[in-house]
Amino acid sequence: MEPILRARDNPMALRIVAGLFVLQGLLTAVDVILKSCGGHLDLNLMLLCLWIGPGLLRHSPTWRKWALVVLWFSFFAISLLAVFALLRPPLDFKIFGFPTAPVPLVPTLLFLLALLLLNLWQYRVLIRPDIHGLFAPVPPHFARPRT
Repeated sequence: MEPILRARDNPMALRIVAGLFVLQGLLTAVDVILKSCGGHLDLNLMLLCLWIGPGLLRHSPTWRKWALVVLWFSFFAISLLAVFALLRPPLDFKIFGFPTAPVPLVPTLLFLLALLLLNLWQYRVLIRPDIHGLFAPVPPHFARPRT
């Protein structure tokens, strides 16, 4: 049985990273719900973020690995979007399925840079030795020999 952890038992940086994952999961859930109301079934893997955040707060090594996978995927997606923005400005975006006005190149690249820096900070927090140490797997309990 896992020990019950209070929020103050976790470093502030880890709590912020976990909160950002939950926020991302909630925004993805809203997007999925809005699309399903419009007749489109869209199961987005970013819904996992709803479980990644609490898993990080429980110091689950599995959910930490998933968080790192999501961050690596984000690095790739942001880089790809930046290339598309450079090759074909201005970009048309949809927010929760609703189209926006075309966004000029400079604001697009600044937004992507801010997102990349935020993701790099999250990654840095998760690989910091003090944070990484919280996720060390618990050694198995061996039964004491009977005498």
